Amino acid sequence: MADQETQAPVPRIQVDDRGVEVESSDYWLISGTPEEVVFRFGSTKQSAAGDPIKITQRVSVNYYTAKRLLLALAQTIKRYEEALGSINVEPGKS
Repeated sequence: MADQETQAPVPRIQVDDRGVEVESSDYWLISGTPEEVVFRFGSTKQSAAGDPIKITQRVSVNYYTAKRLLLALAQTIKRYEEALGSINVEPGKS
């Protein structure tokens, strides 16, 4: 009789994003401590020339989550570029 390993079912994660506010960001700062990575987001479109950029969101995650985010973003960009073409990130070019 063959041994069969039983695996626990993977729980389905449910997300409730009702009421979440959506903001557009074209500016970010990333910093870190030994325990976390901190992402701060803002928009240059809301700032007048010479005014400081207003940071509107701050998100902190541990390094494990930051690496998983990195991999998920890389996969998302790869799929986008395969479907719609390369994204040019050189300053002043779009």
